[in-house]
Amino acid sequence: MEELPLLKVGVIPSRLTIVSEPYVKLGFRGYMPCVNVRIEKSGLDKVLVISAKSLAEPLEELRLVNDNCFTGLKFDLCKADDSKMSLYVLKPVSK
Repeated sequence: MEELPLLKVGVIPSRLTIVSEPYVKLGFRGYMPCVNVRIEKSGLDKVLVISAKSLAEPLEELRLVNDNCFTGLKFDLCKADDSKMSLYVLKPVSK
């Protein structure tokens, strides 16, 4: 199976749908929690690392109202600004 590329999140929002449950991927600093996402505009699947607190907390709220599942969650995602440590901005989208 071909390994998916990591999603690079920028300041322009992308509409994403999670298409997998979380799994871990080995990175240069150890294991990273990840989910596969589909980018609505292109239809491409990529890997989203979900370890950042500014991303994990809103995802958890969505997961809890989605029968404890990540798969199927749909949202717009971007960074607050273009700095490397910028917070994620996640806005839920109705299914």
